[in-house]
Amino acid sequence: MPEQLWPEYLEKPFHRYLPRLAEENELFTDVMGLLNDYDLIYPRVVPGSHYDVSRQGSALPKRKVG
Repeated sequence: MPEQLWPEYLEKPFHRYLPRLAEENELFTDVMGLLNDYDLIYPRVVPGSHYDVSRQGSALPKRKVG
């Protein structure tokens, strides 16, 4: 949910917490971005390995739809 919409969904008595929530959301987003940065986590990834997120899925099994 976009941060701009928080006041519409959060009850009025809790609006005083919105600035702190925005700060914590930014921190959480930054940290999770680092934790999910495979280039940072696995700097020596072997091309084609299961850690190689740049591959196009050729080694992955195809899913049936429907």
